Amino acid sequence: MAMIEWIKRTKIGLIEVACDGGITSFDQSLSGYLNRLCLNNLSTLEGRLKGVQRRFAFKSRIPIYIDPEHLLLPVVGLRSPNCLLINQRALCSCRKRKGNELELRFASGMKLTISKGRTFAALMEKARLIDEGLQDRM
Repeated sequence: MAMIEWIKRTKIGLIEVACDGGITSFDQSLSGYLNRLCLNNLSTLEGRLKGVQRRFAFKSRIPIYIDPEHLLLPVVGLRSPNCLLINQRALCSCRKRKGNELELRFASGMKLTISKGRTFAALMEKARLIDEGLQDRM
């Protein structure tokens, strides 16, 4: 599977997936797409969410661990019409811009600007806790 950089829901209901520097649109539900990714690793989206929630006691904005290359951070919630998921594993750098904006750079060279700086910082902390939990498991 190629490295997913981010996934977002568009205003017309499609999902856009940025992967290895390109963007592909799908006429599919976001939960269906995420479920398919999880099923490739013998789990379901619900199972992944509940597992991370129980193990780390997160109440909201639960990161979605798909596999070692994909840890999706919900910058904008899954049920939101403008949902945005960032793959923490594909991030190269994060640069603060004006106000609460951040410019994210990915391994492919692609850039994405988000306006949820504080939310993103909290999600990166959750990703760090998950990484530590995975290291303890080994």
